[in-house]
Amino acid sequence: MLRTFIFVLLFPVLSFAQADIVSRLQTNGVATKLPSGEYLVPVRASVRNAGNDIAGRFKIHFEWSHPTVSGTKLTTLRGLTSTDAAFVADGAFYVWTNRAMFVGNSFSFNTSVVLPKTLPGKTRVSIRAVADSCSGDELMPFFCRIDELREDNNRSEMVTATLPL
Repeated sequence: MLRTFIFVLLFPVLSFAQADIVSRLQTNGVATKLPSGEYLVPVRASVRNAGNDIAGRFKIHFEWSHPTVSGTKLTTLRGLTSTDAAFVADGAFYVWTNRAMFVGNSFSFNTSVVLPKTLPGKTRVSIRAVADSCSGDELMPFFCRIDELREDNNRSEMVTATLPL
């Protein structure tokens, strides 16, 4: 009893506050075929801190799947627009937040997902966003950059787009 009292007295600032990054994705227009044969799918991604603590900077990537391809594949991006300048592109694969995300805040941006020309036209492809991504990183902890209340909601639901001929 005395030990518990001393512990509580000496360490009253211990907190279980954690951020919780939740991602959403929606298509933002019609898929088009580029002269190169690749497909371009415009999307709008949103991330929100549903936790009870500030989230530091983190990375977002996009992945896709198609019935003719096994598993999900990392995709490249083209173009990035954000009304609040909260994001910065990192080469062709990743988007980073460029500032902390306070509790309850959300950031959104538009980009286009580039899909390979080897996919057959007139078929549907599934795409999702992954927030707090460790894709391409080595020696990261299991939770990546943000230790969250829930790690199971970083992946958005899959959205589908129909590829043109």
